[in-house]
Formats: sequence, C-alpha cells, structure tokens
Amino acid sequence: EKVQIVAAKTLPLYTLERMKEYDVIASEKVQLTAINTLAVAIRHIHNPSEEMQLVAVRNNGRALKFIKNPSKEVQLAALRVR
Repeated sequence: EKVQIVAAKTLPLYTLERMKEYDVIASEKVQLTAINTLAVAIRHIHNPSEEMQLVAVRNNGRALKFIKNPSKEVQLAALRVR
C-alpha cells in the first residue's frame, strides 16, 4: 500500500488506470490520496463514497461532472468552490 500511495501522489490518473486494468483494488486511502492530488481522478473510482466525492469537489468543483448521481451536499460543495 505504501508504494501505491507514493504512486497515487505522483501520477494519480496513471496509477488508478493501471490498478483498474490489472484488477487491483485500490484501498480507500490510496483512492483518497489520488483524489487529493488530482480531483478529477475520481472518474477512475467505481462507486466513490460521499466522503471521496466531497474531497474531489472541494479540491476542484469541475470534478462534479465525473460523479454519477451526486447528493445535494456534494452539488452544493462544488458550487461553493467555483
């Protein structure tokens, strides 16, 4: 997991894409690290938790377009950032 976290900090999109390609399930910690580094990385996370969604949109409101069926709270958080 430590190596995955370093990779997620350095190349978040590439890391999540490769993990998905090889059927490696990223831990929530790795996923949150990727989202904190690059909010739009959420598009590579299947069924992200509301916490992950909030982290993404608070870092970049445009990440909202990659979230399916966001809650009202997530939508409002995205608007506050813009």
